[in-house]
Amino acid sequence: MRFARIYILVAVAVVICVVTGMAACGYLFDKRDESIHVALASSMTGPQAPVGRSFLQGINLYLDMINEAGGVDGKKIVLDVYDDQNNPELARQRAEQIAADGRAVAVIGHYYSNCSIQAGEIYKQRRIPAISPAATNINITLENPWYFRTIFNDNSQGRFLATYAQKVFGYDTASIVMEDLEYGAYLADVFEKTCRALGVKVQYKWRFERDDEMLDQSLVQIVN
Repeated sequence: MRFARIYILVAVAVVICVVTGMAACGYLFDKRDESIHVALASSMTGPQAPVGRSFLQGINLYLDMINEAGGVDGKKIVLDVYDDQNNPELARQRAEQIAADGRAVAVIGHYYSNCSIQAGEIYKQRRIPAISPAATNINITLENPWYFRTIFNDNSQGRFLATYAQKVFGYDTASIVMEDLEYGAYLADVFEKTCRALGVKVQYKWRFERDDEMLDQSLVQIVN
């Protein structure tokens, strides 16, 4: 969670830098407005609510500092919170709501990659800059000049794991255990290809179902 907070603070800092730069250019804000709105889109309710609350706390920590120092161009920054419950369909709806509300100059979010991909289509259409502190799928920013991230992507993650195992630990063999979702399958594919390029032999591959009622037993069998 500590590193998640760091990525969140970096995301907020980037958004504030963009907002400040646009304000300096003199074309961003209506002089009648007394505040600048930034949207947060994440899981505020449901099983992943603790993550969303962590996002909220990290953002407010930075915004409080900015606002206490006078804000941006003399305007306070207001955070508008949108709950997507880490649901892709709901994330798209929240993105449409953000666009319809017409207040936010930028979006921080989403948490899950599939939520970011769905919402990203709306941000691209409506030309709203968004930045994720957590979503790692390569397709989020691919061909979408309006979406950014402050974290590594899945391709870098898979290559790093394989390279670290060979260069640092000195392993010449590896086995892969992956879940039955796109995230795990993609990482496993990149990891395996990188291993082959490094001369590391992948001996075994196992796939488990994340929602399997017998998951613990399945993992024990894999370990054995």
